[in-house]
Amino acid sequence: MKRVLIIGNSHDKHLSRFIKGLRSLNVDYAIDILDVSMRQDLCESNSLYDRVCISKRTHPDFIYKIPFLNKLCKYRDTVLAFKNIVKDYSLISVQFITIQAGFLYSSLKKNGAKLIVTPWGSDIYRIGAFQRNFTRKLLAEADFVTLMPSSKFGDDVKREYQLAESICLPLCFGSDILDAIFKDSKSRADCKKQLLGSADKFTITIGYNASSAQNHLQVIEAISNIKNILPSNTILLLPMTYSKVESYMDEVRFALDELGVEYRIFDKYLSDEEVLDLRKGTDLFIHMQKTDAYSSSLQEALLSKSKVINADWLRYKELEMDGLPYYLANFNNLTSVISQALTDSCRPIDITDALRCYTWTYQLAEWNKLYKQYC
Repeated sequence: MKRVLIIGNSHDKHLSRFIKGLRSLNVDYAIDILDVSMRQDLCESNSLYDRVCISKRTHPDFIYKIPFLNKLCKYRDTVLAFKNIVKDYSLISVQFITIQAGFLYSSLKKNGAKLIVTPWGSDIYRIGAFQRNFTRKLLAEADFVTLMPSSKFGDDVKREYQLAESICLPLCFGSDILDAIFKDSKSRADCKKQLLGSADKFTITIGYNASSAQNHLQVIEAISNIKNILPSNTILLLPMTYSKVESYMDEVRFALDELGVEYRIFDKYLSDEEVLDLRKGTDLFIHMQKTDAYSSSLQEALLSKSKVINADWLRYKELEMDGLPYYLANFNNLTSVISQALTDSCRPIDITDALRCYTWTYQLAEWNKLYKQYC
């Protein structure tokens, strides 16, 4: 049987969702993984793979207790594990560029395997010079680099790492929530009632996770400046189900209590149905994240016909082909832009048709074609 080797973190929920999606297509090739998480605990997601290779410790135990040497030894362990299995593969797919994967750059193609590298976003935007060096070497070895179609992120990667257009493929993971929104017939009021127990609320959603990079505190401050013009039935919704740091969560709760506007923090896992209700039940979505390569939550809000405020440093040219589908803001003018969004009677342009190629169904089929062609 043909085999594809994934190099990634087997504990990652996004990668697990991707593999589950491929499995649902009844693929005719084996899917294996070299887990580079450097974790030794068992992972439920391992059952998704035909083979799982976890790097084993090859050095004395005491070395792994020394911070700097600990990492170097784990990286070397990953290289050794890879060398033991590389001969079995004609296709290797790196999902998220880690330093561990970067350490493999000199070994990845020695067996003649095709190499596909998929950066996810933070592995490009939130790295230092040390990791950038390995990223550059890894991308230089790639036969193909997959990037979100027509995106600023794709442009940034191609420019920073001088990638030829011919090796860049328009692929991303896609959004299963987009699929669900396309199929769903519930009204905004129905979704509000399902999510909040009442349809009689004006809903403002701030960000989509608990990371401080979502800039919740700055958004809350901007809202406080126009508290007097908010609809009396306003409720602020904050999805904070992952990337949680309790001290930061406490700061956000304190700021919300000081604001004095009704709010709800979602800090427990949300099912797909609940995420659907959140997206479609939102009147205004405020997205002021520090960096964001892929815009799934933004796309879902736009498809739901919510008004959207997007940070002006986060431009998505794939969504702006026919003009701006959202309001643009920075922290100097966010208060006035929120005010404008609240009072405008019409929404920005509709981009429903342009969003179809970002659905989970469409993107999974394209990934399957790619893997079948080269494995």
